[in-house]
Amino acid sequence: GCSFGLPAQAATFAYISSPTDGLISQYRLDEQSGALSLVEQTKAGDQVNPMAISSDGKALFAALRSKPYQVLSFSIEPATGHLKPLSQAPLAESLAYLSTDRSGRFLFGASYGADLLSVQPIDAQHRPSDSIQTYKTGMHAHSVRTDPSNRFVYAGNLGVDRVLQYRLEPKDGKLVPIGEGYVAVTENTGPRHLAFSSDGKFLYVVGEMSGTVTAFAINQKTGALKQTSTADGIPKRLNLAPGQARDARNNDLKDDPTPRIWA
Repeated sequence: GCSFGLPAQAATFAYISSPTDGLISQYRLDEQSGALSLVEQTKAGDQVNPMAISSDGKALFAALRSKPYQVLSFSIEPATGHLKPLSQAPLAESLAYLSTDRSGRFLFGASYGADLLSVQPIDAQHRPSDSIQTYKTGMHAHSVRTDPSNRFVYAGNLGVDRVLQYRLEPKDGKLVPIGEGYVAVTENTGPRHLAFSSDGKFLYVVGEMSGTVTAFAINQKTGALKQTSTADGIPKRLNLAPGQARDARNNDLKDDPTPRIWA
């Protein structure tokens, strides 16, 4: 599943997708204790999974990973956090990751099974377009995000141990490769989650299979990445084996009893 937190007028709400039952569950967060209390559940559809919040906080997007692949949009009621269906649009493929750019004009997706990134416009009413651009990646694209300046786009390409780097064309959302289009990380890292420093000068990449955090400096003119450091995120005392790139059809590796790193 996927989860997101959103501060409303007087409360903070969290949304959690559950693929098996097709629901998006809304919880109220107690910011003192950290406790979550269920508010309501919204029927989305079979295999609802990755979600994204619009840049203005007024809409939620959720991708269905069952055919026909679709993205659903919901308006978020400011005071209550209630989700109201807005629209649905096709997706290029089954997506493992969903995000929007900082202007709220483009929806990005990463497909683990189809090895691609997708971009589609979002209109002023928070409705994704039927028009989709796709970009082929190496095996297992697993995340995609814009930097805080909204000029550059980065993607975790788990299966080939690369972080992809692009320039974002603000007019039409096209992705233009920066340099070779990627930087490599240590073998068997499995780049997965991406986070930016508050000043937008650094990108941090979590390795799903290694549990490491790799830091990159972002060239403020070109967007090119330069690795600066790597830190272990998993205590050695846990004696966990490295993770493995999972087949998209057997994502849980249920037949493997080995305690492994899944970051």
